[in-house]
Amino acid sequence: MSIRAHRVKNIDCSRRETFNINHDEELLNILGDYTSFHNSLNDDGSGIGEILDVEFDNVKKALEKVINNLKTTNNDKIENKEKAEHYRKVLTEMETFIARDGYIQYYCY
Repeated sequence: MSIRAHRVKNIDCSRRETFNINHDEELLNILGDYTSFHNSLNDDGSGIGEILDVEFDNVKKALEKVINNLKTTNNDKIENKEKAEHYRKVLTEMETFIARDGYIQYYCY
């Protein structure tokens, strides 16, 4: 054990579900196709990515298409249902921020 190691006293967790946008390739591809999200990130993909209200309509349509495709697949995989639910929650959260602020910011690190 290192002499600089510190004991963990507590771990704080979010009370609501969160997601890591860096690990969601499908959502990142949609943002890359329809927004200037990646322009504000550095070469490592770190920084603050923004989605503006003028770009959001295309993102919303693309996400709704993905959600509908996940729901209407022939196989009733539970993973597809969970992923569709996840994207629905993300889309609802995005709509809330767009309505309130006119843009969305995601911190990527």
